[in-house]
Amino acid sequence: MDLPADLNIRDIATTIAYARTRIGSSNPLLPHSSEVTVTDSVGGRQRNLIEFSGCREYHSESTVHFEEVVPETRPAAKKK
Repeated sequence: MDLPADLNIRDIATTIAYARTRIGSSNPLLPHSSEVTVTDSVGGRQRNLIEFSGCREYHSESTVHFEEVVPETRPAAKKK
């Protein structure tokens, strides 16, 4: 895909570094950092570096019952 000429951008490069990361009892391979470098039409460069940290494991439990629900019986209201 060509970049629009009015952006004055010659090149865009993206690099993603992956690393094993301890989350709970596992070590998945996750992005560790990402770098985007933009080179403009006259050779100037801008760099955006993102580092991913603080990954956490979240856990929840739920139970689903498929039983017939019996409505509560309430005593009839007393007449006055």
